[in-house]
Amino acid sequence: MNASNHVPQRLEICEALTDDPTKALELTGKGQTVALISNGGDIPCLGAVGPQASLVYLEESARLFRKMANLSVLPLAIQSNSAEELANLTAMLAPSAGVLCLDGLTDDLSFAVERLMAPMGLPVFFNPQSSRPILILTALSRALAITGREISEARIVFAGFEADSLGLVEFLQAAGAVNLVFCDRSGAIHKGRPGPTSWLKEQLGQRTNPQLIKGGLNRSLAGADVYISRATPMHLTKDVINMMAPRPIILNFSNSLQPHYPLAAANEPLGLGFGVGPETRLPLKLLTPLVLTGLFTGALRAKATSISLAMRLAVSRALEEQIDHNSQRLLPLFSKPDLVEKVAARVMEAAKS
Repeated sequence: MNASNHVPQRLEICEALTDDPTKALELTGKGQTVALISNGGDIPCLGAVGPQASLVYLEESARLFRKMANLSVLPLAIQSNSAEELANLTAMLAPSAGVLCLDGLTDDLSFAVERLMAPMGLPVFFNPQSSRPILILTALSRALAITGREISEARIVFAGFEADSLGLVEFLQAAGAVNLVFCDRSGAIHKGRPGPTSWLKEQLGQRTNPQLIKGGLNRSLAGADVYISRATPMHLTKDVINMMAPRPIILNFSNSLQPHYPLAAANEPLGLGFGVGPETRLPLKLLTPLVLTGLFTGALRAKATSISLAMRLAVSRALEEQIDHNSQRLLPLFSKPDLVEKVAARVMEAAKS
């Protein structure tokens, strides 16, 4: 067929999109395209590598999206640390993709960009800030199920205050968590804590630690059901672990490169964990294959205009359903052939409800 025979069809599509730009999701490749945007400020598991090196990470993510979800991906490494520039650039890219994912920005820059973003009529997602809570909730829910506990009844202690802690709190509370305690270097964060503070820590104090536990990490862990490390792993002795509730759950989501902390008790009858050393960084490597492939596929199919809290919770529920419940695994195998489809289906339901 002569290429000129396609001209009338192209003209008809252009005219249709001129009249109604929202049809681009159906009439162009936009409905199957994700734009990955990074300045390399804080790449999961790698840290601050800069924009050029971040391209390697983005291209690997693109390969996973193509292989697992058959999505087209635009990997874009950006030379900028300006929130205004990144927000404007993201808005300018809106016609080219059905999902825009800002990946590997520092927490502070991500929040600054998010505040500047105007509604664009399509999902703008910040990774890992908005995907880490999904992975944490999945592992936590599975561990609680294995040990016969409900999330609403568990006291969950976090070591390491980070800029996205408030978002994590909101996410876990939406999933039913009630008793959350965050500890920084000064100890448990609680309402009215004296000394230097910040707006974020004041908000955490208002929304967490209902028992007003005061003092250091050990004080918070006494009787606690769950310990989750997000910053540099803190030394936990067996005596401290024995102060916790029976069959304590110990999850290490630390991105630390330090190899010799006796934190996770995966190989002892003290709890559940991901291990120490380089293995502690493993969960963050799973954000794209476990979380983003199914989430973005479902969002594109639903023609979603944003990634809602309900859609993110749906990903966690879908992932937990895909775990072999006869195993001690806390996360599903991303090699399962139908994993993306199962997650996407859940996301579509949540997007339309």
